[in-house]
Amino acid sequence: MGTPDTNRLENLRSKFLQMTSPQEFGQERKENVTIISRNVPPMLARADAAFIVLTDALRNASPDQPEINYKLLSEIAADAREQAQNADRLTRADSIRADFTDLIESLDLLCRHLSVLKVISEAELNACKRAESICFHNAQNSEIIFQKIKRDLLIDLQNILADLCPAFLEKRQIFLESFTKADMDRFTHAHGTFTAFSKNRIYGPGHEKN
Repeated sequence: MGTPDTNRLENLRSKFLQMTSPQEFGQERKENVTIISRNVPPMLARADAAFIVLTDALRNASPDQPEINYKLLSEIAADAREQAQNADRLTRADSIRADFTDLIESLDLLCRHLSVLKVISEAELNACKRAESICFHNAQNSEIIFQKIKRDLLIDLQNILADLCPAFLEKRQIFLESFTKADMDRFTHAHGTFTAFSKNRIYGPGHEKN
């Protein structure tokens, strides 16, 4: 995501590899101290945490799992995209050098696919209700048809994520190396909070999901 010169990037990588935890990482540069810049790491953490939890949930989902709440997943993805876009706008307003393009585009991809799956789920519910009022057999047929459509769409999305995530995570790591220690502390704290929040929304409060 970031665009540091080669020597600086190699220096950052060297320091990053020597640390035992992200919190130990600190750079020899002046820390951004404005209110705007302090807000960027938590906002980015919220978007990043949601993206990771969402992609894990989708990659681990069974295509035949009928209880997937695509409406909820779509809402989480849309909220995360908004957070990433807001963080991007704040960095531009505060003249901070950062590029959240990959995160925003990845979340936008999730939003588009999940929106389609949400619409299919809603259409399935309405079609099955109408079919039940006519004939139970027709209701079963409608459900089978819609389940197949959702199954095929989910498999397509899982294949896309399998190609997308490794490249995204590599760029993400390079970007995080550009944080100051204070930035990383704010990001790490917020990331843990929003990871738990996103998991609770998807799996339910108190539900532990590895």
